[in-house]
Amino acid sequence: MPGIIYILTNPSMPGIVKIGKTNLQGLQERMSRLYNTSVALPFHCFYACEVENQDLVEKKLHDAFDDHRVNQSREFFEIDPDRVKSALELAALSDVTPITEEFETPEDEKAVKKAFKGDAFDVLELFKTKLSNASELHLPSDYHHVMEDVINEMEIGFGKIGQPLRVALLGKMSGPGLDSVMAIIGAQETISRISNAITKNS
Repeated sequence: MPGIIYILTNPSMPGIVKIGKTNLQGLQERMSRLYNTSVALPFHCFYACEVENQDLVEKKLHDAFDDHRVNQSREFFEIDPDRVKSALELAALSDVTPITEEFETPEDEKAVKKAFKGDAFDVLELFKTKLSNASELHLPSDYHHVMEDVINEMEIGFGKIGQPLRVALLGKMSGPGLDSVMAIIGAQETISRISNAITKNS
């Protein structure tokens, strides 16, 4: 049976990914259902693709990474999402990773539009470039130093990078510290979310 296999990450569960399946229309609905009162932050779709046989592909992925499974009765794995993506791409018919995000409230949607005004995209592009060129990014302070580099180079206030970056990473204007979020999800995921935000909102 054709369907979608997805790889989800969550900043509140560092190092953990969820590998699951859903129907062709149900990815956003599935992510919304997973974000409940027992989860601190919403899930982010790292990668999703359409496959010819969703049951078979999901089973093969679960079997392949079984030694990384956190709990034998759950679909959560302690593994780099890029490893799972590389395996899943072998069975992919098409990439259906969403570049849009669901807004929890109308206020969040308004905040997103406000955050991407002016030179916000230029700020994010420079930050993304500096992240790509950075040699070591492990601690929250490492990411904070890169933010400071952008602030100094562009001669802007912290809000000029903080607001669009927060929205790019979390889809809203509230949440945990940005440097901590980036240290948890890693540089590649941070860059991916920034790229998706620019594509969606430009």
